[in-house]
Amino acid sequence: MFKPGNISTGHQMRPGIWMTIAILGALLIAGALLWLLSPSQPATISNLGDSWVLKENRNSPVIGHLGGVPVAIPRPYANFVEYDGDPHFMQPRKGPPPKRTYQSGLASFGFEIRYPDMAALTDQTAPEKKKETIYTSTWLSVGIHANSIYGGDTALEAYIQGNVFRENPYPPYRYEKLPERVYGLTGYTPIGFDVSKRSGTGASYGDRNIYFHRNRVGTADAYIECSNVEHAAAPCELKFNILPEIRMQVSVHFRKGLLPQWREIQSSVKQVILGFRVDPSHVSPSATAIQPGK
Repeated sequence: MFKPGNISTGHQMRPGIWMTIAILGALLIAGALLWLLSPSQPATISNLGDSWVLKENRNSPVIGHLGGVPVAIPRPYANFVEYDGDPHFMQPRKGPPPKRTYQSGLASFGFEIRYPDMAALTDQTAPEKKKETIYTSTWLSVGIHANSIYGGDTALEAYIQGNVFRENPYPPYRYEKLPERVYGLTGYTPIGFDVSKRSGTGASYGDRNIYFHRNRVGTADAYIECSNVEHAAAPCELKFNILPEIRMQVSVHFRKGLLPQWREIQSSVKQVILGFRVDPSHVSPSATAIQPGK
């Protein structure tokens, strides 16, 4: 997510830093190729995320809990899986992976899904995705954050206050309210950017409108950032929590042409995630003895 306070103010990176970045990038690519070309791996994979993280168990659903709610996540929806306490990306695991149970806290995972039928990206649907262009794509990229990396129940309000209403924001990241609501959203646009570049290749990544929605009691329940590049393929990111059902945050990336359907997208993605829940009566007593936040 775009963070105004993290934008460089003109300091140049030293050559040594660029060299380090280049080396790390080369190692990352080499590691991916070695893993993918290993004869012990299956002939096909759904996507790169699948190749990185599904080494522990490639066939059964990923199990654990999200905010204390036991879940079983089908494999097409379980990419880039990280449990609480897992080593960070590119860090080696010390010893064998722990046995996963419904008491294992899921920190993050992601998946791609097609709107509006909400079909997951698989080897079967991948050819259909390739037929679409960036201007017509209906595929959504969904990310989940829970437990140890959950931002909290008030994270959406923090985004609004921190990005739109913050005191003394770094120029040009000052915002003015749009005169009318946009698809039911309150909108703010940044001032200080060269708007003539929005239709060309010189548009700034930071030139992004911010939209949000509040429910009847005034609580923020949706936060969206959209690029101001003037074409339907410009990226948007929707963030929302699934409260009160599960204490977790969801981010959904889609092209700006789908912004009018943000409500339907949010509702549909929520229903997919709620479908991961496991009925406690169908799991062992030890598996249901989960304490929120563990």
